[in-house]
Amino acid sequence: MNVNQTNRLGAIYTQLASQQSAPQPKTYHGAKLEDTVTISETGKRAQQNWQDIASKYDVHNISAQEVSAMSRELFEGGFINSGQMMAIGAPTSMVESPFKKYDLLNDMKQTFSLSASLGSQTNAAKTDYLNAISTLERLNEYR
Repeated sequence: MNVNQTNRLGAIYTQLASQQSAPQPKTYHGAKLEDTVTISETGKRAQQNWQDIASKYDVHNISAQEVSAMSRELFEGGFINSGQMMAIGAPTSMVESPFKKYDLLNDMKQTFSLSASLGSQTNAAKTDYLNAISTLERLNEYR
């Protein structure tokens, strides 16, 4: 999945959420018109899968073991690419405890800020990292 596909997924979820609200009746020369929106079964499954992942994991209080499972679920669900999966699932230290909880989203933001200031990332790595952060922010919003 490339960056454009990831950005489109975010747009799809936003669109799906807005489409699920009750349509507002419109008028045309005094007659009421109503919009009807139908969401495909694939779209409903994708939305449910996204919501399941979001409700299962707290990106501000998560263990390394949970991060690994979450990044795998996001990748297998087609929500992130392999570079984003590696950015999310990267160990925080050489002696990382698999069960100790930490704030993944804020740690990733700080790490990105530091590495960007050092100029140590390629443009592709920066894009993957920023998209991974964006995905985590959206997960947090759907929680």
